[in-house]
Amino acid sequence: MVLALVVVFGWVIPSIIDYQTVSESLKSLTLLDVLTLLGLTAARIVSESFIYRAMLPGLGIWSGSQAYTSSSAVTVLPPPAPSIVQYAYFRSAGYGARVSTTAAAGTFVFPQAGRLVLPLFALIALVIARRADGSTWLIAGAAAVVLAIAAVIVWLIGRSETSARWVGRQLTKLISWVLARFRRDPISDLGPAVIDFRDNVYDVVRRRWVFGSVAVAFNLGISFAMLLASLRFLGIGDSELPTVEVFAIFAAAFLAGTLIPLTAGGLGVVDLVLILGIEAVSDVNTSVVVAAVVVWRVFYDIVTMPVGVVTLLRFTHRHPDLIDQARSDLGAAS
Repeated sequence: MVLALVVVFGWVIPSIIDYQTVSESLKSLTLLDVLTLLGLTAARIVSESFIYRAMLPGLGIWSGSQAYTSSSAVTVLPPPAPSIVQYAYFRSAGYGARVSTTAAAGTFVFPQAGRLVLPLFALIALVIARRADGSTWLIAGAAAVVLAIAAVIVWLIGRSETSARWVGRQLTKLISWVLARFRRDPISDLGPAVIDFRDNVYDVVRRRWVFGSVAVAFNLGISFAMLLASLRFLGIGDSELPTVEVFAIFAAAFLAGTLIPLTAGGLGVVDLVLILGIEAVSDVNTSVVVAAVVVWRVFYDIVTMPVGVVTLLRFTHRHPDLIDQARSDLGAAS
């Protein structure tokens, strides 16, 4: 993960732009621009708490917001680091181990499903705007294939206990194979965990899928608004880069971040796809594009990290054993 981030930010991006030029572009932001982006950041934090609430009816917005900011402090780590923090928060709010495990898994699955569907909505928008091309259809096709595979897996898990156990065994083989490449020990059979996940998550999804879908759509909409605002604030107008094309690039970037989860927040992968995508469809100066993506990334999750460190430290001070317990419980569940 560290090597990938070094390659992206230390070699790939500097090879096409000058960071000094990026710095000059950032200075053009006004106080109103910064306040607007901070407002969108606050709205996105609240939207994350709504996603949590979809899995845990009754969870307060304040508690959910703190759970998100604390988990954001570890988004530079690969999954399931944020889920461990969220699980600990859910337990501290009085939810049982089984319900908290379900919620921690669901708050990861719900947004990922939304990101897989996003390119299909982008394709519809581009077709309506008569801007769809070959690359657009290719990306949408890739998203459709991934979505179809995910749908088949979901169907198999829900079909019967036998098929769910089979899915668990296949996942065990796949994950163990990946771990072996890094000289790590294989994991134990995931069959029982998949069955337990089905018994819990499927019931919640059946009852709360409307609320969860609206919450995820709200969250993705705010994330897109932050990117669009960052571009417009740095002088990239609609004539140079139409909003519908920004949305298509945004969808492709989030799909890439889902398929290549180097970090929980997609840091590096999403940013690189955004830069290359915008550069491919516009004549905007690359340094300005990079500056806009940097602004988006800063307000998307970097500004929440210091807040998350504070809330996480306060949480661990009040509940010194819950993080270790969460790591142990989730490890046992997997």
